[in-house]
Amino acid sequence: KLGQSIKNEFEKGDIVKDKFIPNRKGMLTLFKPVEWLKDKDFVIGADLSEGLETGDPSCAQVLDHYSGEQVAVWHGKVPLEQLPEVLLMLAKFFNNAWLGPENNFHGIGVVNRLHEHFQYPFLYCERDSGNNDIKLRLGNPTRRYGWHTGQDTKPIMIQDLSNDLSESRVRINDPNTVDEISTFIYHGNHKLAAQTGCTDDRVIALAIANQLRRRCAPQKPQYHVYREPQRDA
Repeated sequence: KLGQSIKNEFEKGDIVKDKFIPNRKGMLTLFKPVEWLKDKDFVIGADLSEGLETGDPSCAQVLDHYSGEQVAVWHGKVPLEQLPEVLLMLAKFFNNAWLGPENNFHGIGVVNRLHEHFQYPFLYCERDSGNNDIKLRLGNPTRRYGWHTGQDTKPIMIQDLSNDLSESRVRINDPNTVDEISTFIYHGNHKLAAQTGCTDDRVIALAIANQLRRRCAPQKPQYHVYREPQRDA
């Protein structure tokens, strides 16, 4: 069960100078009219790749902060050095959304640029757990910007996503996301990933967006977001 029925209505395009420009080959797919987006709160989770021709695409999932409905998906390959600008344009277009790029590996550089160069104010951050290497590269001894997907966080984010999909707290409109969810499995040895020959960038980006929806305060007071009680340490 994946929330509500899959929508057939969508529009593909790109964001150019803060405006949505329809383009059948665009990397952004909208499941709501542009006019509907006004005065709404959103969260964006992003799974990042290096943008290599033979590598996986990057993906950013946009959820309504209140309802958990999937509003848009950005999916494609761009050079790694262009990803900060792409994510910044997305976040600004979606009403200065909370933004959670993955800070694993090459994602650290993307997060650094969003934080230090662009100084985006709604970049997800959390207390650092003590990883000195991350502290050194992010240049902050107490806060870690972006979302870290690791052995400690991945099972939680996937289980939370599964629960929220089952209870319709997250609702999917993208058939490609549904396809990836259907091939995302447990491989043993505590490994959660796509089946061989499949991809999972949409699943990881969606799970990150859902964590931001649970953890970040809505920017508009009329929004009341479901949050489970905190787990015992």
